[in-house]
Amino acid sequence: MRTLIGMATALMLPLWLPEGLAIWVYVGLGVWLPLAWWRGRAEFMAVALMLVCFAYAAAWVSQTQQARVPLSLTGQVRYLTVRVQEVVSQNAGGQRLRVKVLAAETETQAPWRPNRLWLQDNSAQVWPLGSVWRLAVRLQAPLGPLNPRGYEPGLAGIWQGVDGGGRIVNGPQQWLRQQHDLSSWGASIRANRQARIDRLGEGQAAGAALVSALSLGQRQGLTPELWQLFRVTGLSHLVSISGLHVTLVGGLVAALVQFGLRYWRHPRGNSRLYTGGAGLAAAFAYAAVSGFAIPTQRSVLMLAVALLLLQARFYVSVWVVWWAAVVLVLLNHPGAALSVGFWLSFLLVGALLWVNGARRRLRPPTWARSLLRLQWTATVASLVPVAYFFGELPSVSFLVNLVAIPWATLVLIPLALLGQLLPFDAPLAWAIALADGSLTMLLRLQPWAWTWSVPALPWPLWVAAAMGTFLWLLPRGLPVQSMMWLCWLLPLAYQPEPPPQGALRVTVWDVGQGLSVLLQTRSQTILYDTGPEASAQTVLQNVQALGVRRLDALILSHDHRDHDAGWAVLAHALRPQQVWAGVPSAYASADARHCRAGGAWTVDEVYFEWLTPAMSASGNEASCVLRVIAGGQAMLLSGDLEAEGERLLVATYGDDLMSQTLILGHHGSRSSSTQPFLDRVAPKVAVVSAGFANRYGHPHAEVLRRLGQSEMAVYRTDLGGALRLDLGVGLEVRPLVPTRRWWRFKPLPQPKGGNA
Repeated sequence: MRTLIGMATALMLPLWLPEGLAIWVYVGLGVWLPLAWWRGRAEFMAVALMLVCFAYAAAWVSQTQQARVPLSLTGQVRYLTVRVQEVVSQNAGGQRLRVKVLAAETETQAPWRPNRLWLQDNSAQVWPLGSVWRLAVRLQAPLGPLNPRGYEPGLAGIWQGVDGGGRIVNGPQQWLRQQHDLSSWGASIRANRQARIDRLGEGQAAGAALVSALSLGQRQGLTPELWQLFRVTGLSHLVSISGLHVTLVGGLVAALVQFGLRYWRHPRGNSRLYTGGAGLAAAFAYAAVSGFAIPTQRSVLMLAVALLLLQARFYVSVWVVWWAAVVLVLLNHPGAALSVGFWLSFLLVGALLWVNGARRRLRPPTWARSLLRLQWTATVASLVPVAYFFGELPSVSFLVNLVAIPWATLVLIPLALLGQLLPFDAPLAWAIALADGSLTMLLRLQPWAWTWSVPALPWPLWVAAAMGTFLWLLPRGLPVQSMMWLCWLLPLAYQPEPPPQGALRVTVWDVGQGLSVLLQTRSQTILYDTGPEASAQTVLQNVQALGVRRLDALILSHDHRDHDAGWAVLAHALRPQQVWAGVPSAYASADARHCRAGGAWTVDEVYFEWLTPAMSASGNEASCVLRVIAGGQAMLLSGDLEAEGERLLVATYGDDLMSQTLILGHHGSRSSSTQPFLDRVAPKVAVVSAGFANRYGHPHAEVLRRLGQSEMAVYRTDLGGALRLDLGVGLEVRPLVPTRRWWRFKPLPQPKGGNA
C-alpha cells in the first residue's frame, strides 16, 4: 500500500509545486533510485514507479499548457477542423458545442495543439454528432474572473479536458465527413434519451429535469431556483451522477445475472466471474453514457480492482482497493486532482470505509443503525471539505439526506434507469411524476432551510477543523477524542478583523464585464452593484468569506444587466437594510430609494456623499455617483456615467470632485472618463472593472492614453483579478489572488507600484 500512496503523491505533486521546486523533486527521486537498489528490490521498484508517475504527470502538465488557447490568439479568427462531440445546451440565444479539434490553422510559430474546445453558435445550424467541419472560429482563452472564491474557467476546463472556447463566426462552414468516437456515441445516446424525457415530462418540467440529471447526468434543465433549493437543503450531490448511481447499476445487473444463473447450468466456481463481470460491464457502460465524471471513474475502477483481486483469490485490505482507485483515476487524467469532485468523492468514501470497519467490530449493526451511522458519518466527514470548497453549510442537510438518499437510491434512480432501458413509457413517466412530487414537497421545506456561511479561515484553523473530524472518526473511548471539541470550536469562533475606526476597505470583485464593489467600515458593509447574473453566486461567496452575513445597504447604480442582474440573489441572501438605486422603479419589490444628490452620512468617521447629477436621465446617465472620504483619502464611484453626466459633475462641484481613487466609469469606455473630468478628480489610482478581451473593447485605448498622460497607477480586473484598496492613513492597493498558478493566466502584469 505504501507504493500506491507514493505513486498517488507523485502523480499530484507536479500539479501543485512551482516549476523550479518540481525539478528538484524529480532530481531527488532520480538520486534516490540507485540508492534504493541497495536496500532491496521492493524499495527500488517503489521508487522507480514514483519516478515514472512524477514524470508522467509533469509531461501531462506541459502538454496541457501547450494545448490551451494562448492569450495571443484571444479575439482572433482562425480556421479549425473539428468533430462535433456533443451539443451541450440549446436556447433562444444559440447553442453550445463541445468539439474535438482535429487540425488548427494559426499564423504564429508558437506550438498550439488544442484537444477540445467549447464553441458558441448563434445560428440555427444543425450539428449532427460525429460530423467533421472546417469552421471559422473567434478564439477565447480559458480566462475568466479571478476571485478568492468561486468558479475558475481555466481550472474547470483542465479537469473537464477542454482547452478553451470560441464563437463560430459568420463565414464558410464546410462539412467534411462523418466520424464517430466513444464520446459522440455517448452523447448520441444521451440526446435520444433526453428527447424521450422531454416528451414525457410536458407539464412537469422540474421532475423531468431531475430525472434527466439522475439518469443521464444532464443538468442543463435544472433552473437556478432548483439549484438554490438543492443548495440550501444539501442535496446538490444527488443531482450529479456519482458512485452511488454507478454502484447501483452494477449491483442491479449483477443481481439479475445471479438470479438467472440459478436456473442455468454453469460451473459453480465461475458464478462470481459472471455476476461481477456483468455488473462491471453495466457500470462502465452507464458511466460512459453519463460522461465519465470523476466520481463515476472512481466507482468503476474500485469495482474493477475488487473484482480482479477476488477472482485471483488475492485478498487484501479495502484500503489497497481505495488507493489503487486513486492511482488509476490520476493515471487516466492527472488533472482530476484539481477538481472538487475528486476530493469529496474519495474523502467521503474513505471516511465511510474507515467508520464501517472500525464500528462493525464494536457492535453488530442493525439496518437502521447502519443507515443512521453511514449518513451521520457522511455528514460529519463532509463538513470541513464542503465548508472549504463552497464556503457554506446547509442546516438541514443531515435530516433531508436521511430521507432523500434512501428514497432516491431505492425508488427514483432504479425507476428512472429502468424507464430508460425499457421500450415502453410507463416506468419513466412514473419516475418523472414521483420526482416532480418530491420536489414539490422539498419546496415546502425550503422556508425553514438556511445555510451557515463560513468565513475564509487562516490555514491553521482549517487544519484544526480537519483534525477535529479525524478525531471524531476514531473508535469511541480514546482519551484524545476530548480534544475534537476544541478543534471545532476554534474555527467556529473566528471572525475576520474589520477595518480600523476611520478607515475604509474597498474590494473590487472580478465579475467580468460588469461592476461590483464592496465598501467596509468598522461596523457597516455596503455593496455597490452586483455584476451580471452569472457572477451573483461568486460575489455572494466572496462577500460571505469576509464574514459578512448581512448588508447595511445595497446600491444599484442603474438598471443595466452588467451592474444589477444579480441583485435578487444577493438581496435574498444578504438581506440589505436599505436599497439605493439610480432607477428605483426597476426594483419596486425592494422599496428602493433614489440616490439623490445632496444626501450624506457619516459612519465610523467615514463620510459618504451622493453626487448624482440632477438630471432626468435613463440608462448610463442615471447612474448613482458616490464619493467616500476616509482619513483624508477620497474615492469616487460613478457607475456607467458618460460624458454629459461628467460635464454636469464638473460644472456643479468643480475641485470638490478631487479623489485619490477613481473607479472608472463605464468600464473605461471612450464615452466616459473625459479629460476635463479626469483633471478635476485628479486621481492617483484608477481601477477598471472589465472582462478580458470583451467585445466592446473596454477599456478603450484612448482612455488608457488619457490615464497614462496623468501618470496615475491603473489597475484592471481583466488583467489582475479582484483587488483590495485600503483608505485611511494612506492608500494601499493589492491583488486578492496574487499567486499565478500554471492553470490560470491571471494575474497578468499590472502597473508598477501599488502604494500611493
